[in-house]
Amino acid sequence: MAGKNFHASTDRVGDLSTTFSIYTDAQCKNLEASVRVKVDKEDANNDYVSAYASVTLDPGRYWVKETYRIIGTMENTDIYPIRITENTKSPAKLKDVLVGDPKDFPSLTNDDTNSYVYNKPWRYYGELFRKLCGTDKDNATPVEGAVFRVEYSSEQEDTADNKDAFKTAGTHYTWYFKTDAQGKVIYDEAHLLKTWTHPDTGKVYKSDPLIYFYEKPALPQGFLRATEMWAPPQYIMNKNTLYFKVMGVKNSQGVYSLPYCKIAYSELINGHWDVNWAKKGGQSWKEKEPDVDHGEPGVNRGAIFNTIKNIKVSVKKTSSAPDEVMDLEGYSLEGAEFEIWTDKTGGTKITMYEDEASKKPVTKLVTDKDGNTPEYYIPVKSNATYWVREVKAPAGHKIAEPQPLKITLPEDAGKLKEVAFEDEPEWTDVPDAAVEKLNNDGWPIAGVVFKVCMYDGKYDTPEACPANKLKKTWYLKSGTDGKVIFDYQHLDSDYDNDPFYLNADKKPAIPVNATLTMQEIKAPANCVLDPTVMLWDTSGKVIEMVRHYNDVKPSSITIKKKDDDGQSPLAGAKFMLEFLKAKNPPTADANPNPSYTPLLKEGESITATTDSSGIIKWENLDEGEYRITEIETVPGHTLLPEPILVTLPLVMTEEEVQQGNVDTSKGTFDEGYSNNWFFNDLTYEITNSAQFVMPTTGASGFWKYGLIGMGAMAAIVAGVIVYDTQTKNRRQHKKR
Repeated sequence: MAGKNFHASTDRVGDLSTTFSIYTDAQCKNLEASVRVKVDKEDANNDYVSAYASVTLDPGRYWVKETYRIIGTMENTDIYPIRITENTKSPAKLKDVLVGDPKDFPSLTNDDTNSYVYNKPWRYYGELFRKLCGTDKDNATPVEGAVFRVEYSSEQEDTADNKDAFKTAGTHYTWYFKTDAQGKVIYDEAHLLKTWTHPDTGKVYKSDPLIYFYEKPALPQGFLRATEMWAPPQYIMNKNTLYFKVMGVKNSQGVYSLPYCKIAYSELINGHWDVNWAKKGGQSWKEKEPDVDHGEPGVNRGAIFNTIKNIKVSVKKTSSAPDEVMDLEGYSLEGAEFEIWTDKTGGTKITMYEDEASKKPVTKLVTDKDGNTPEYYIPVKSNATYWVREVKAPAGHKIAEPQPLKITLPEDAGKLKEVAFEDEPEWTDVPDAAVEKLNNDGWPIAGVVFKVCMYDGKYDTPEACPANKLKKTWYLKSGTDGKVIFDYQHLDSDYDNDPFYLNADKKPAIPVNATLTMQEIKAPANCVLDPTVMLWDTSGKVIEMVRHYNDVKPSSITIKKKDDDGQSPLAGAKFMLEFLKAKNPPTADANPNPSYTPLLKEGESITATTDSSGIIKWENLDEGEYRITEIETVPGHTLLPEPILVTLPLVMTEEEVQQGNVDTSKGTFDEGYSNNWFFNDLTYEITNSAQFVMPTTGASGFWKYGLIGMGAMAAIVAGVIVYDTQTKNRRQHKKR
């Protein structure tokens, strides 16, 4: 079927004319005559447009060659040898004077009645171009659903004036095509949109009929103009007007003898075409009704590249820390910094942009107080997996592992890709033991209770810690090894404790940027309580273990030597005090700087003489067993026949204290530990017998008792050395 303004059958706009030259030699060097063949009238009912011309020749041998190619047809390379004789009938047909078999000449129709020279027109079938998204043919994906307006003109555009010369230069067609799943625009009815309504404007567009050749859509030689009318939402529409042409293909000798034509893309501009790509198509003219695309093997298709809509990316930052931790000054979601890289480690950093036009570059995403970053644009042209790296963690957090940013085109184009990060909180490392509690001799003290307060923020002194910043209070008790550990086992349940902060392993932890104070509030009765409020050093995000020494309460022994009347002081009596056995011998961990120096070490002794008041007082005595021996006395008096054995401190049960009406203001109650009374200062009155003097209440100030008659007391006290009975005037001492 012929298109508008096209010649029948050939569908070629313009004159159908050619020239045949006649030579007298086989090399076609010596021109004898030329004849011009031109179609002035066409017959639309015939398959061929025919033209006849004649020339008068003398008898002889000649060679005929077509020396002008009809535009839009293959070049005829046949040379026809002929012989003219006296008997040649005029006008003679080429077949009648041809020397040789007509079948040896491909350009001859070789039917029984005529011998036409057939000029084979070329046509273009099939794919016009492809719509791809990417940076080059190896990294591109097809774009389905894009709509193009494709215009055909039989003549090249004349740009001499401001009019749309493409529409007025020769015959003009306009079609609307839609790309398929492979991104192809194919010149056929399947891809043609006979009518198309613009999704955004509602305007309706109509296509002209396709140009057919032998019942198949085919483009004749001419010029094409392509304009993208609409792109799927995820793509930025290509705004360039693209020009290309349908043209013949020369062989290696530069002759248009190949049975197909091509679309030449080399005239396209603006970098949206790969000028090295060409689509060659056509059909073998041995087939009267072609039904396949005869593209030249190995030649790539032309492609129009779309700029895909940039992808937006943001980061959502969260923390695995509980709310009560996030409320502390040392923790925040603000200020985390992220970069995007081509690889998880190494690779190339990706530049982001504040604007879709990619004019304002940025290199980092930074979170606000809610953990959100701005939305920035990434120019992406193909499928990719990038990696978002946290390069700076917000306050109180660890840097998280890189997270993948997977981009699948075209689905993700124009969309926001939010990458989620959950950071783990940082904690102040707590060692196995935060405090080690020892006595002066280096032995562990169990049961010492510390009040530990945690304040939000860093402060230099306990006095600087504001009361409104107190967040937690714990009461921790030393174990049998003397160690204080931040765990549930070391919490003293006698006090109200706040819950611990817990790390990811559900173990107690201390937040960063916190100040810890500790104060000893309870210790065994034989220890000197240290109520000083101290700071725990957390500056290095590690609680350093602190060794604290408790002074053991020093004891004393007072000797009051009296004359036989029991009243008058006796001066000049000499006694020796021996330290027989320490309760806890010093270890390598003994306090290098004790608050007092013991009067005696184990195995040492000291002597002293009663003064004018008859008194000797030994102080700063360590816990243990001692022996008192009178080694000299004044004339007229006898020495104590046996030494006095003493255990320091004196320990009494509550029952013993109650029975003896003991003045407890002179002792210390070991509450919560042994629940006994400890007496560190002992006094002995010595006349003819040794008497241990215990302060009492409601009496004359002294309670005297002896071993005889109070065996139960002696057994319990285990080392109360001397006492007095009120019914017997006798003396007895415990012997070693």
